[in-house]
Amino acid sequence: MADKAYPQAGGGLKTFGPTKGIADTGLQYQPFRGKRYPPFIDVTAAKRLMAEWETTEDDILICTHQKVGTHLTKKFVVELLRVRYPYPEGSAMANGDIGHGTIPWPEVMASQHSPDYMRAFIERTSGLPRVRYTHCCREDLPIKRIHPKTRFIIVVRDPRAAFISQFHFYKAHPLLGCSSDLTFEQLAPLFVKGQLYFGGYHEHAVSWMNKARQEIPIENALFLRSEELVENKFEAARALAAFLAPGTTLDDATLERVVAATGFQSMKKELAENPQSFHFNPQVFFRSGRTDEWRYELPPELIAAIDEKSMRVWGNLRVSGPDWGEFPSLSSQPTAPASALASDVAQILDRDLGKLVEEVEGIPDDQLWEAMPGVINSAGAIAFHLCGNLRHFIGSILGQDGYVRQLDQEFTTVLPKAELLAEIRRTREATAAALAVLPADRLAETMPGTPPHHAGRSIGYFLVQLCCHFERHWGQLNYLRRILAGTPG
Repeated sequence: MADKAYPQAGGGLKTFGPTKGIADTGLQYQPFRGKRYPPFIDVTAAKRLMAEWETTEDDILICTHQKVGTHLTKKFVVELLRVRYPYPEGSAMANGDIGHGTIPWPEVMASQHSPDYMRAFIERTSGLPRVRYTHCCREDLPIKRIHPKTRFIIVVRDPRAAFISQFHFYKAHPLLGCSSDLTFEQLAPLFVKGQLYFGGYHEHAVSWMNKARQEIPIENALFLRSEELVENKFEAARALAAFLAPGTTLDDATLERVVAATGFQSMKKELAENPQSFHFNPQVFFRSGRTDEWRYELPPELIAAIDEKSMRVWGNLRVSGPDWGEFPSLSSQPTAPASALASDVAQILDRDLGKLVEEVEGIPDDQLWEAMPGVINSAGAIAFHLCGNLRHFIGSILGQDGYVRQLDQEFTTVLPKAELLAEIRRTREATAAALAVLPADRLAETMPGTPPHHAGRSIGYFLVQLCCHFERHWGQLNYLRRILAGTPG
């Protein structure tokens, strides 16, 4: 069993060189296949894996970029596998170990030991599902041949949250050489340009989508968002259970135990008390378990820069993750029939949020936050309030996307126009995502969290009310814009 003291030198990992430094960060890397790899990976060992390693039908690969919920995904998978398959009593899998000794990172295992050591691991663990993980993109997967029954779990996280987590991880990791005074402003351009470890974050997701289209039988891939593993645990566990053991079902009581075991504090406590082969101190590397830290930590201009990259690579309005509609995913699991009213409201709000973009773009920057005599709010304040209202009631309450409203700031915040436009785009995305999966049978339910004068009203009623609220304020903004332009009437 691993020493609970946790070796502080990166879990006792060896480093390889020579290395180069990423400018202004102190981060050390080795160049490999046009990308930057951390110094604890021996690129010679990775090349040998590419030439020799052939997966089997037992293999399950968790494919993630850095800091997107890899350990959480491993925990889900191990907990589900060990209740379904007869792993030997006392074995690491039966004991729920999620460390490198049980769920290895192949490039690291081959580097720290040898490719022969990894071959022996494969032979020792054959016959039952075997789990690995990797951070490389599809093109750099260190495999000579993929068995047609090998399965892949691809996980993506909101890139703004991934950037925040990478920033803190790099500063805490003792082997990477990160400058102690590194700032968001120094790291963000490198993140956006794809110049950190393992290549571009956005391109990584696209590469795995392309692999699923071209090389992997569609039933052998499952696409998940890290946020779903945090905020929608029960349904995530159900989807993973069906993927890992097709044709079987787990009862709700078992799924609830899996959900409990994957809670942030539960994982942190378990790894602190019984790390097994887990090599990092959870007190250092498990920070908060939240999905929305970026909202409070990142400056608006950095959010806008990451959002621009997301929309450029993933498509218009895709700022929190790519569109996985064609792939097996949690969002593609069977649900109750979608609501026609919700679809209609989504179309109306998407249209009107598009008009809101046009209004804001048509107001000079120096007038956007200017209120006219006798008018309480500026055009910017009205637009920001409309976004907050929709993101709260539709995105957060109905869609459970984690948005936290700050109502008292909606009429006092002043933003650059580019950031206000980005917030409108985020509102369009959040609104569309929540309404797209709202079942028809929920419309008659009482809308939660309403103001007192709407207490007891149904969700269907409140969706119509939200459209009316938007139109009223949009009319105010439109007239104010024309007054500012000197063309009222």
